[in-house]
Amino acid sequence: MLSSHELRTALKVAAWIKEKKILVFGTGSGGQRFTEAVAPIGAMVIGYVDNNQAKWGTTFLDKPVFPPSRLTEAKSDEVVFIASTYYDAISQQLTEMGLRENIHFYDGLAVFSECYTCSETSKVRDDLRRFCVGNGLDIGFGGDPIVDSAICMDMPKRYVSYNYYPQHLHGDANHLCWFADESLDYIYSSHVLEDFRDTAQVLDEWLRVLKPGGHLILFLPDEPLYRQYCRERGEASNPYHIHEHFGPDYLKDILDGRDDVEIIHERYPSHIYNFEMVLRKKRASE
Repeated sequence: MLSSHELRTALKVAAWIKEKKILVFGTGSGGQRFTEAVAPIGAMVIGYVDNNQAKWGTTFLDKPVFPPSRLTEAKSDEVVFIASTYYDAISQQLTEMGLRENIHFYDGLAVFSECYTCSETSKVRDDLRRFCVGNGLDIGFGGDPIVDSAICMDMPKRYVSYNYYPQHLHGDANHLCWFADESLDYIYSSHVLEDFRDTAQVLDEWLRVLKPGGHLILFLPDEPLYRQYCRERGEASNPYHIHEHFGPDYLKDILDGRDDVEIIHERYPSHIYNFEMVLRKKRASE
């Protein structure tokens, strides 16, 4: 259910966007989510734009895919929405083409983030937030923390569009220098751990700052399933995913060498190609 603020925002956006013909920059999952978000309000998507030359002249969601040069020919009743997590790079590209942010093009994911939930965390919030009790950290929160009270941490430079929630900490998830040993009740992280080469080292650091009895809550991609999903949709997989066999068994092999944690929750698969895993840090007496 939308809050009063979200509802007012949705109505304002709906009234404005229905007067425009929309070109969506992005033919990946962001483009699909944006299209699904605007469909109920009667918005008219006339086509998509992508930097991948192989997609030019094809169709996406039954609409034509254009090269970026098409945007220099945009008419007064046309508007561009960037529906990609690579907003900064695309925004710079369009600016260099002579287009102006918030006049000729907009951040599509940010515009609708108040009204439509599309983050990875939103898929599992109802299931996993019960483990997020006390003082805790959301690593790689992406603008959408698992619970409102979480300390929000992400990379120094923005890579996705944040919502209302401020980013409290900017830095490397492999070095939680702000926190003393055994100082947090929980750590939650969605789609971060797979980007690190030394998974065991990162887990060591995260468990270092966790109190005995605390929870490490993980929502992560199963890499084989994820790559299969991308192949079936004709999409490129995330190049930052390092480990080809990353998944529940991969993590369990690492955890087998530890006697200070236990798995208290696991779901696989979760939401097509992901898995959930919650670890509890054991107390010294256990």
